[in-house]
This record gives sequence, C-alpha cells and structure tokens, in this order.
Amino acid sequence: MEIKKPFYKTGLIGWPIHYSLSSYIHTYWLKKYKIKGSYTLYPVAPEKLSSEIQNFIAQDFLGFNVTMPYKESIIKYLNDLTPEAKYLQTVNVVMKDPQKGLIGDNTDGYGFVKYLEQKIPDWRKKIKSVLIFGAGGAAKAIIGTLIKEDIKSIIIVARNKERTQKYFSERYNILSVFAWEENLSFPSDISLIVNATNLGMNGFQDFNLDYKMFNSDAIFYDLVYNPLQTNFLKKAKNQGYQIIDGLGMLMYQAAPAFEKWYGIYPSIDDKLQKFITQKAIT
Repeated sequence: MEIKKPFYKTGLIGWPIHYSLSSYIHTYWLKKYKIKGSYTLYPVAPEKLSSEIQNFIAQDFLGFNVTMPYKESIIKYLNDLTPEAKYLQTVNVVMKDPQKGLIGDNTDGYGFVKYLEQKIPDWRKKIKSVLIFGAGGAAKAIIGTLIKEDIKSIIIVARNKERTQKYFSERYNILSVFAWEENLSFPSDISLIVNATNLGMNGFQDFNLDYKMFNSDAIFYDLVYNPLQTNFLKKAKNQGYQIIDGLGMLMYQAAPAFEKWYGIYPSIDDKLQKFITQKAIT
C-alpha cells in the first residue's frame, strides 16, 4: 500500500496583495526540492484579519508570510515571537507549531542586508549614515537590523512624526525623525537612501525628492519591485547614483522563511533570479 506524502500549505496575507511575486518564488522552490505543497496569496481585508487567522489555525497550514499593513498588527494574534521578532517588534513570517501555536519571526532585515551585501560587498565600510522613508513594519525591521550592524546615524521620514519619535526613542538613541510635510533638507553625507513605503508602487502616489542634495557616491535602495524600476530609482540613476531595486530583498527574505517551514534553505540561483526578474517587468 502506497503511503501518501503530506501536502504542505503556506501563503501570504496582506491588503492589497495582487502585486506580490512571492508565490512564484516559493512555488519554484517547492518544485525544485520536490516538496508537495502550495503557496497561495490571501488578500485579507482589515475587518477579516482575525477570522482569517482562525481559518489558518484550523486548516493544515505550515505557516504564512505577512505583508503590509499587518506586519505589526499580526503580533496580537500570535502565541509567541522569536528573539528577532521580539527585538524588531514586526513580523513577516509565521510558523505553526503543534504545541506552541503560531510563532512570529522576521526575515526582512536579513533579506535587506543580504541583498545589499550582494550588490555592495564592502557596504559596511561605505555606509555610515542612512535616510529611510517610512516607519511601518518593513522600515522597523531594516532600522533595527542596521543598528545591529553598527550604523551610527539614521534619519527617518514618517507620516506621523510624534508617534514615530515616541516609538523609536524608547528603543534607540541614534535616530532623527522628520515629517513628510516639513521642508526636507538632509546632510549631504548620507550614504544610503531607502524607500520603505508604497510610494512609487503601481497604483500608488509617486515619490518626490530633491536628488541633488546628496553626495555623488550615495546609494538609493527601493523596497518596491512593482514596477521593478520605480521613478525613485530612475531619477537617482539619471543623477548618476548607484541604485538597488526591491527584488533581491524579496528573494532573500523568502529563503529563510522557506527554511523555517520545510527545513531546507533554498538556493537563489541564476534561473530563479532571471525568472522572477522577468515576472517583475511583464
């Protein structure tokens, strides 16, 4: 009698979610490693978040990824957090443990740094100060990770200056916070400029920034990957700056999530990179 192998279900929750390429990445790895399973996108409206999580608990799920706007609000529905998620206070991957329940972790900071390292191997020598637009879950993960990497100066531009200052002042003492509506002028020696908002994403408002205030060796990093070449990056490239798109971070944050579910750290090979890049530009 043939023993049937289990079918492992995973997925991604967020709102909106149509832009995501995560299913292509995880499905590629499932096929590569001959794992019977699926990775599905679940658009979850805010008023349905609690009930959908209960559905995941009831069903045979290994876990799921979390994207905006739930990377912080998901925490109250979880049974435990890993040390990394506790430190960052933001979650992008959830594991379902038979004994402990839902456990939240975060791989965003890892993915951000891993791709930065691939593009600029000596980035730790080059980057001393960072300007980051956004203060949501992805931004919090990146900021916490950069501080662990010994970055000494971080400037945040946030929609709610007071709330952002309160949140970060309780954790770190090397931050400055500006509001979007302020007349923004930054030190010229900023090494890395990061867009951690949805500005520039297809269907969202575009980015507006004076690129001439930065040094010629500044690096622009956009977490958005739909479109792959945002106006934020196009304008920076036209000014002669080095640019990094969001596709690499997407793949590198996905790899440790896949490992947490299936016990295999998947390779980000040339075939996958070409495949996902093609998906991003079509």
